[in-house]
Amino acid sequence: MRRGMILVLWALAAIGGSTSERVFAAEEDDLMVLAADHYAAGRWELAAASFEALLEKDPDAPLRADAIFYRAECLLQMSRFLEAGELYRIFRDEFAEDSRTQLARFRSGEVAYLAEQYPESIEQFEALLATSPAGPHHLQARVYLAGAILATEEKRVLQADTSTDEAAAATESPLTRAIELFESVIDDPAGEQVRATAQFGRARCLDLHGKTSLAATAYLKLLESPQPTLAAQAHYYLGRLAAASGEPLRAVETWETLIEKWPDSAWAREVYGPTTAAHLQADQIPEARKSLARWQAAPEGRPSAAQLRHLARLASEAEATDWSLELYAQLAADNETKTLAAIQRLAAAQVEAGRLEEAAETLRKAWDGPEQSAALAVAGLQLAEVYRQLDQSSKSIGTYLQVAERWPETPAAATALRHAAVLVIEEKDYVRAAEIFGQLRRLKLNDTARAEAIYRHGWALEDAGKPQEAHEAFKTLHQNHPESAFWADATYRLAENEFGQGNHEDAQSLLTNLLDRAGDGELAPHALYLAGRVAVEGGDWAGAQQPLSGLISRFPDSPLAPSAAYWRAEATFQAGDYPQAADYFEKLTTTSLPTERAAQVALRRGQLYARAGDWQATRNAISPLLSEESAEVSADELYYLLGRCRMAAADIQGARTAFLRAAQRDRAEKSETSAMAQWMIGETFMHQKRYAEAAAEYFRVVSLYPYPRWQAAALLQAAQCYERRNQQRDAEKLYRQIIREYPESEFISPAREKLQAILRGNSGTSS
Repeated sequence: MRRGMILVLWALAAIGGSTSERVFAAEEDDLMVLAADHYAAGRWELAAASFEALLEKDPDAPLRADAIFYRAECLLQMSRFLEAGELYRIFRDEFAEDSRTQLARFRSGEVAYLAEQYPESIEQFEALLATSPAGPHHLQARVYLAGAILATEEKRVLQADTSTDEAAAATESPLTRAIELFESVIDDPAGEQVRATAQFGRARCLDLHGKTSLAATAYLKLLESPQPTLAAQAHYYLGRLAAASGEPLRAVETWETLIEKWPDSAWAREVYGPTTAAHLQADQIPEARKSLARWQAAPEGRPSAAQLRHLARLASEAEATDWSLELYAQLAADNETKTLAAIQRLAAAQVEAGRLEEAAETLRKAWDGPEQSAALAVAGLQLAEVYRQLDQSSKSIGTYLQVAERWPETPAAATALRHAAVLVIEEKDYVRAAEIFGQLRRLKLNDTARAEAIYRHGWALEDAGKPQEAHEAFKTLHQNHPESAFWADATYRLAENEFGQGNHEDAQSLLTNLLDRAGDGELAPHALYLAGRVAVEGGDWAGAQQPLSGLISRFPDSPLAPSAAYWRAEATFQAGDYPQAADYFEKLTTTSLPTERAAQVALRRGQLYARAGDWQATRNAISPLLSEESAEVSADELYYLLGRCRMAAADIQGARTAFLRAAQRDRAEKSETSAMAQWMIGETFMHQKRYAEAAAEYFRVVSLYPYPRWQAAALLQAAQCYERRNQQRDAEKLYRQIIREYPESEFISPAREKLQAILRGNSGTSS
């Protein structure tokens, strides 16, 4: 039904006037007499045919003006508006001086309006009122003009993809013009016949303008209008205003009155559905049921399946659960609407009402029924979900797998396998989950879904204790799906695995690729930290500092930042940048660190103080470590440092005891620090001029510690012990051994100098 105002203002009386006079004056023309008789009797079709025959017989006859005009009037009464409009145009063009020309102008606007050609109607009436503002049809012209503006703007508002307020603002000027026209008719003393129509038009304009309070007041004045059409429409729109403002009770009252007074009107049929919904929204469940029964019994305009679904939803929202389920069940059982979709909606409503067992039964009947189309796959998914909510995991998994088996080519298959795998993972059956994800990967998937399937498969394999297969899955994702959202994590896992396998170069290459794309995403700090650790493990101390510093500066709040700060300090220390390392380790003392790292920080600070020659600060730094036997620091480094402190304090025996502990003589694998400690034991004896004992300790460096630098240094010192004991030949042998076995050593030059000195001395003695 067309919304808005319907104006029917034309009437036979408006056509009359001088008709009989003109017709009787032409009685000698039989066709005109016949046409006049049909016209006077209201036989519009016969009259129109007679007028047309007259024009065909003699197009230029003296009665041509009458024939054209009255044929147009007949066509108007027959609702053939476009044809009538063309004849009125011809009449105006050919007979501009005819007394009926003004009426023809009016009729042109009228038929355009009735044909819903509102822009043309507006143009015609604007021109008419501009030339004859007080003509014989000026009141009707103003009503029609306002009505055409209203209809145009109403259509625009209803079609606007904006809010009501925005649409009203956009149409403010045209609606204001329409309101002014309607009000001019209402206030005109001669406008009695069209006043009610104008009042209704004004109410509609106010309604569309968003002035709901004024519109409601205007509609109220029309509720008792003697014109049934206007009164019915006023009830209709007043009820709509009440419903839109959240007053369902007032809407119900207004619409029920409309249905009672004008039960056969189109407006009554329009509100059967809204009235039922308003009863529901007002929590009038019994009344809503009666209203629906009345609607369903109507001879036409009965509720559609979509409208019943809407009512079922409203009933559910009104907590009329039983009725809501009845409506859904009615839809599911109706022969016309009995589809899987209706059955699924019923099941969904049952689930929402907490009736899971009923929902399972509803879906199970469809699942076990004769219907085997692919649409059933979706019902299978729904049934499996209901089983899951019932904590019947086995049935849920089984149903999902059946869906995938029966409809492998449908999108439901992939959904089913994903959900089945999730449930299997919840049961910690990772082997089976991996099998399901493998099955998922064999389906026809788009790139996004395939990448996710590979990623989930990789993790399932990892959890199933199949790291190599997991590695291959992540590798496939890394190589084949670089645009996937899972690419970064898969690449990180690959790098992590390569790092764990000791493949530092491959790990670093993967991380470089990842960091080029990671930006500031969630994975970036993890990738930076791992890159730093890879460099640390590979002994690339300078290379470790960049990613670790990047993590600290870009992600200071990351949980990895404290560990990164520790490793940055360690890398800086190992790289030999001792002033910077001292600054980093100093800052670490103000942070919360695990016990083992706090101990290592204390050790490194002690070593840095030692390098600066501040032995008291060194002793202060490491003293807590000496009192805690459980301190997780390298004993060789700790006791080597303690020995150096004691040497500085001239506690030779105490130093020797510390160096002996640091030397780790009883260990199969010994550190370079332990070699240094053994060398320092020799130094303690050398310091006491106990050269034979010193030489013995130096020789232990050569025999026990596989560090060429310290072996060469030990041989050099042992040779000097021999010299001081006047064992020149033994010293000569040691110098030659250094030159022969350690040609790249830094001790080559002093060894050669010492050897030359011995040789010169021997030469002088022999001479």
